[in-house]
Amino acid sequence: MKVIQFVAAALVAAPSAAFFAPVGTNSFVAQQRTCARSSVAPVRMADASEVEAQVIEVVGEQLEKQGSVKIDSNFIEDLDADSLDTVEIIMSLEEKFDIEISEDDAQKMVTVKDAVDYISANV
Repeated sequence: MKVIQFVAAALVAAPSAAFFAPVGTNSFVAQQRTCARSSVAPVRMADASEVEAQVIEVVGEQLEKQGSVKIDSNFIEDLDADSLDTVEIIMSLEEKFDIEISEDDAQKMVTVKDAVDYISANV
C-alpha cells in the first residue's frame, strides 16, 4: 500500500515526467549513456615530426641517399632526382600514408617540406 501511495505522490508532484519517462530508465542509465559518448577516442591528426621523418626515409630509400635528405632539400636541385624519380617518390608516399596525391598537387611538391606539409594536411 505504501508503494502505491509513493507512486501516486510522485505522479501528483510531476505528472508529465512520470508519464513520459520510458520504463526502466533512471538517471544512472542516462549518465552511463552520456559517459559512453564522451569516451569515444578523438580522431588522431598526423604529427608533423613523425610525417617529416617518414617522408625523409621514403625519399632517401627511393633515391638511395639515406642521410643526405634534409627537410629543405629540393628533389631535383639538391637530390638529383629526375622526373621518374619524383613520380616514384610520390607513389611511395601515397602507399606509405595511404593517400592519393593528385597530379597537380604532386607537381607543386618540389621540396621535402612541400611533401611533409601536404601529407600533414591530408592525413
